[in-house]
Amino acid sequence: MACPLLILVDMDRQPSPWQPLVREALTTVPEASGVFELANLVRSIRFINAAEGNLRERLSLLTEWQSKLPPSPGGYYFRYLRVDQEQKALNATLDAYRDSHGGLTPPMNSAQAAPVRRIGAERRQAA
Repeated sequence: MACPLLILVDMDRQPSPWQPLVREALTTVPEASGVFELANLVRSIRFINAAEGNLRERLSLLTEWQSKLPPSPGGYYFRYLRVDQEQKALNATLDAYRDSHGGLTPPMNSAQAAPVRRIGAERRQAA
């Protein structure tokens, strides 16, 4: 079941609506810091992460590397929340997820899914 992003006291915005994880959908995503969630067709959250300073670039890398993501019938969908303090917001969002899912983390955030978290890391380091 999809759960809302946790709204912290210093965040007065609501998360964006769910959008398909395709390049065309990224044109409205800001080049700003934030936290994002990836979900499947029925909006079960599969992955939560920080944008590392640029939501559009981070999500763009995921669209380029979709073949390396676990298969998801119907594709992936994303939503984001712009924040200034990414790590604080990421921790709070993951804590909220764990609180509502019996202590579990999203499947693609698990240790077995470590390659998903590193998608694009090589490209950023080379730049």
